[in-house]
Parts: sequence; C-alpha cells; structure tokens
Amino acid sequence: MHEREKRPHLNQEQADFFSRAMEAYAAVKGTEAAADFFGPINQQLEGKEVLVATHKTASRFLDKYIAECPVESLHHLLLAFSKHMSDLCFDANASHSVENLFIQCAQFIDNKDFKPSFQELFASILGELKSYAPDLSEDRYGSHVIRSLITHYGGFKSMNQHIDKLCRQIIQAMLKTPDYTRSPHFSAVLQTICTLESDKYPKLINYLARSVPFTFDSIRDKSSSHLIEEILKLNVDEPKKVLFDNVFKTDALKCARDRQANFVLQRFLENTPKDFIPELCDQLLPNFASLLDERPEVINSLVSACARLKFNQDKIAQELNKYRNNRNLIDSLLSIRSQKAGAMILQSVCRFEQKQADPIVGAILDMTDDRFKGLCLDKNGSYIITEFLKSQTIKPGAKNKVIRKMLPILPEISANRIGSYIVEDAFKAGDMNSKVDICERLIEAQMKDKAPNVWRSLRVDAYMNRRGQWEHEITTAAKVEKAMKEFVDDPVAPANDK
Repeated sequence: MHEREKRPHLNQEQADFFSRAMEAYAAVKGTEAAADFFGPINQQLEGKEVLVATHKTASRFLDKYIAECPVESLHHLLLAFSKHMSDLCFDANASHSVENLFIQCAQFIDNKDFKPSFQELFASILGELKSYAPDLSEDRYGSHVIRSLITHYGGFKSMNQHIDKLCRQIIQAMLKTPDYTRSPHFSAVLQTICTLESDKYPKLINYLARSVPFTFDSIRDKSSSHLIEEILKLNVDEPKKVLFDNVFKTDALKCARDRQANFVLQRFLENTPKDFIPELCDQLLPNFASLLDERPEVINSLVSACARLKFNQDKIAQELNKYRNNRNLIDSLLSIRSQKAGAMILQSVCRFEQKQADPIVGAILDMTDDRFKGLCLDKNGSYIITEFLKSQTIKPGAKNKVIRKMLPILPEISANRIGSYIVEDAFKAGDMNSKVDICERLIEAQMKDKAPNVWRSLRVDAYMNRRGQWEHEITTAAKVEKAMKEFVDDPVAPANDK
C-alpha cells in the first residue's frame, strides 16, 4: 500500500481566504482589474499549494483557480505539485485538483510558445507516475488521474512514448494479478487504454487485448465484463477466437441467460466474423422464444449478426413466425419486455434478403390507419418504418404500397417532429408517382405552415410552380445518390493512389 506523507494543515483563516478568493474574482472577471488579480493570490499561494490542494474546502478554490489563472501560474502550480505527486494523486481532495491541472495544461503541450517547458515537466511527471501506476489504477481517486492522463495526453505525438510506457506498466501488473480486472477502478483504467487510437498505439492495443483473461467467470464479473466488451470492439481477432474457444463454443446459452455475461455475448455477436456464427446459432436458435422473452437484447444481436453476415435468415424468419402465433409481427415484437429491442430486431429483419423480409410488408399493410399512424409517431416504431423505406432488399413495389397506405394520415405525421422524418424518407424511397402523390396530399391539406420543414425539404413550391424542372431535378438527385451509394458499398472500389 502507498504510505501518505504527513504534513501540516491550513489554519481556518488561510482556508477562508482561499475559499473567498475566486468569489472575488467573479466580480472583476472581464474587467481591466482581472489582469492584476492573480499577483496577490499567487503570493499567498506560494509554498501552500499542497496544503490548499488537500484541504476539503480550500481545494475547491484551486479548481476555479486552475480554470482561470495565467499560463505562468499553471506551470508554477504543476512544478509545485510534481514534488508531491505520489501523495496528491491518492488524496480525495487533491486528486481532483491534479486531474483538472493535467486537463488544463494539455492545451499547452503542443503550443510552440510553451511546448519545451511543459513537455519536459510532463515527461518527468509521467516517469515518476509509472513506478506506482498500478497502485494508482486500483485506487478510487488515483484511477481518475491516470484515466485523465491517458485520455488527454494519448493523442500527442510528443507524449506517445511516455503514455505507452505508463500503460504497459499497468498491463504488466494485470498479468501478475489477473484479478485486477475485477476491480472497478483498475478495469476502468484498462477500458480507457482501449480508447487510444489504434494507429498510434498498435502494439500496445494488441498487448492489452492478448493479456486480458477470457473465462466464463471473468465475463460474469461486472468490472471484468465491461473491459472485455471494450476489447471486443477493437479490431483485433485473436481475443475473439480465444473467447469463443474458452466460453461461447459450449456455453453460449448459459451466457445468454446470465445477468452479466449476456452483455459480453451481445458485443461478441455484434463484432463476430462468420466463422463462429453457425455454432452460436445452433445453441441459441432452439431457445429463440424463451430468450426473446427473457433476454431480447441477445436475440437482437443475433438477428443483427445474421442480417450482417447473410446467414440463417430463413431460420430466423421461421422462429419469428412461430413466436408471433398469428398475431401481427410488428405488434408482437413491440410488446416484448424491451420495446426498443423488439424494434431493433424488426429493423434488422428489414435488412434480410427479400423473401425473409416480406413478413414486414404484410405486417404494415395489415394495420389499421390508426395503428399505422401510432407506429409512425412512436419513436421506436418510426425507426422500423424508416429502416423499411431505406432497405436495399425490399421491393420498390412494396415500398410504394406502404407509401399509398400512408397518404390518408400524411398531414398528421408530417406535422409531427418524429413523423416528418418518415415523410422525407418515403419521398426518397417512392417512385415518381408516389412522390407526386405525397406533394399533392401536402398541398391538399395546406401543410405549408403546419409542416414547413417537410414542405421545404420536398420542394413543394417548386412542384407547384415548375413541375417539369422539379421532376428533372428530383430524378437527377436520385441518380446521383444511387451512384454514390453503389460506389461507397462497392467492396472492390479502387483505392486512392495519392
């Protein structure tokens, strides 16, 4: 354990002075007097920086002081702190001041006017922190300091080497004591390392990803599972294979039902390559209905993976058909425990191949006008309609049928903030006849003032006054958008040679 240095305390008069100081500054801030304000304050602070930082109320003065004081004062304070950094970072009050000071000084690291002095000082501080970084990472207060350093200094090229060494020291401590990943503070530091740019720290990110323990017990632990979720988001394949071989190959269903492990399974499904999906489907699909009731988020991730990888979509469609049990497919999925998960499952189905996505068309067309209007005006429901209209696999004819169903309720949904986006998407998705029908319905209902955004977006005024030109511009814009999408989606698009 880290031993704290014993030191004297501020007396009440000194504490009161610093507590009132920044209140006085607020009165002169922005005036000529502000330039001279910090001189007397700096004199009073001289030699007492550490005492003020560790004081319960006076430390709040430092937080405001750091945000407002001149650069020279920041450098002086950083220099004073650097001599006692090991104690300050572990202190409940001072750690906040250290963190705020690091954040404020970050803007000067690459500033040519201050760069040499700040870089040299920070290199020295990081070198010192490295020796007790594991203890800081496990500490309630010190972990915030470490995370702040990684977040705010990891992006500077001049600091890369120092941040890399600091992080490696922390990872090495985890390798010696794997249970560190179960510490909420230590795990949070490792998660912060995951956020570093992989092109700047490729070896460090790989080192961390290969070092984390992947076991059933680790993904059931709250802190450790959060870390593993972040690891799975990285573009590193080896941890996914290890996790699959160690856990999901045999225990995917057990993980799906576990209160904590199910989140890791969700991230794995969202980022898994096609190699692992058959065995996962073999374990999860026979329990589709029960999981949809118990863990709908897991089923959402599974359906999304099948849509992305174009795998087992027919079996998913069969399971959904069995689950709805002659009810409307959309209504049945929006009535499960998590309406959001149900809506996301339906969005994924809209990305299925045409035959498997057809039930969505029938579910929409079977709705009454009132139910369809409610779906369009509901946040989760609107996402389903939007995904349906944007789908690349659903036939244009089916989209036009839904647009025609929308026409009677078009005035009401176009005047609604959520519904207005659906109207714009319907306009883009429909053929020219559907576009004309939408404009005519808006004109008939006199929606210019009631739905100004939709009216302007669809260029209804141009439709009324210059119909031929409007049709030409709409057709041209649609062709350009389609060509751009095909280019972006083309997996063999030529690379830029520059």
